[in-house]
Amino acid sequence: AASIPITLDRGFSDALPYADGSFDCAFSCFMFHHLKDIRDKQQTLREIRRVLKPAGRLALLDFAPPDSDRSGLLPRWLHSSHLLKDNTESRILSLIGSAGFVDGHRFRRSKLAGVFHTAYYQATVPEEECGA
Repeated sequence: AASIPITLDRGFSDALPYADGSFDCAFSCFMFHHLKDIRDKQQTLREIRRVLKPAGRLALLDFAPPDSDRSGLLPRWLHSSHLLKDNTESRILSLIGSAGFVDGHRFRRSKLAGVFHTAYYQATVPEEECGA
């Protein structure tokens, strides 16, 4: 309805093909758990941080491990994958902070289709950069 052109680019999250400070907002949707190890997650968040403008926003939605004592057998089994071991709230918030974001917080936690646990995080780039 806004008649805004959209361009889809192909690339890797740990080496984004954009100049520093190119975007106001970055949204990651159900991709983060696919990154193989903690170094890939760190580099991806650093790259997202690099391409965001000062006061830019990160929105990250992904699967989350279930609350083991409040979840049934099926959700625990479906989420037991090694792909979710780094998707705990404390780990995600730590990674976001170490990438240079501020005000990182879990905005919402919910279930998708009544089985899959999801978490939605938000963070911002500091408004004023050191030396700017």
